Amino acid sequence: MERNTESGDVECEYYDVEQVHAVARYLLRTVATACIEKTYGDLFRSPVSALDEAKKELIDFLHTRPPSPPSDLNATHSPSDRAKALLDQFVHSKTKLLSRVSSKLVSADKKEDKIEELEQDLQHNEKWIFGQRERIAKDFIKALDSTRSSICALKFSSHEELAEHKSICPFKPITCENQGCGHVLSGLHGAEHDAVCGYKLLPCEQACDALIMRSQMDKHCITTCPMKLVQCPFFHVGCGHTLPQGMVEEHCSASMGSHLNSVLHSMQKQDVVVSSLTQRILLLEKALSISQRSEAVDLGNLSLTVRQQDAKIKSLESEAGKLRQELKQANMSSEVQKLRRELQTLQKKFES
Repeated sequence: MERNTESGDVECEYYDVEQVHAVARYLLRTVATACIEKTYGDLFRSPVSALDEAKKELIDFLHTRPPSPPSDLNATHSPSDRAKALLDQFVHSKTKLLSRVSSKLVSADKKEDKIEELEQDLQHNEKWIFGQRERIAKDFIKALDSTRSSICALKFSSHEELAEHKSICPFKPITCENQGCGHVLSGLHGAEHDAVCGYKLLPCEQACDALIMRSQMDKHCITTCPMKLVQCPFFHVGCGHTLPQGMVEEHCSASMGSHLNSVLHSMQKQDVVVSSLTQRILLLEKALSISQRSEAVDLGNLSLTVRQQDAKIKSLESEAGKLRQELKQANMSSEVQKLRRELQTLQKKFES
């Protein structure tokens, strides 16, 4: 991009790509937030219906308001930080009273979820395309960046000089050359990005012959790397070697004899252990058998005792029945004798 000045000079207007993209994201976020705030609690309006109104108000705000960020931000902060602070002021100024009341009743997390959902919808459906936001972001940065830390803005007397400058301008946009990345940034951040790019191919940290992407290095080193240190497969039978994963087969072939001796020795030890365990099992089974027989004898004695007690109880019940019968008969005999005495007394009275 270039622009003719009033003096006839042409100006390089390369920008810090990352700053422009950051401000463009903030613009989209700001509009999404404004839409939510303008319609929050309104049952008759959807957030998307307020999009055009919110965009117009934001653009008017940026054109009419002097670019003066809050006092706690100064030239040492990046233009994107200062732009974000101003955009936050815009959102606050457009927050409706109804929205403020609703915010006290509804959790901030729920509102934040709605903002993120709307932001993703606006971006996915290109309801405010990136090109438009990029142009606004560049103008915004130019107004905020008094130190020109994020914009070139050098002037030249001819287009030829400008073209020569642009080929070496530190703000010249470049694309990361690491396969799979494709990140676009300004040239002055190229080395910084290259130092952290997850797609950059690097020599294996464990010195195998492979070139591995930075983001996959840890996984490679602990899984498939032939130089990963592992224990010998015969570790459990006594081989104490730790060696690179790719040399295990060679080690096993070279140490076959010692490994076989270790296996035989281990098997002999296991035979002794198995024999000892077998003896213990036999002893336990014998002890269990004796215990079961003892319990059977105890149960037999108990059963006999119960039967004897049952017989005694039945005998006592029989004797009690006899006694009750005899008592009843005795009571009847005394009644008869009493009646006889009364009859004799009446007879005597009658005769006299």
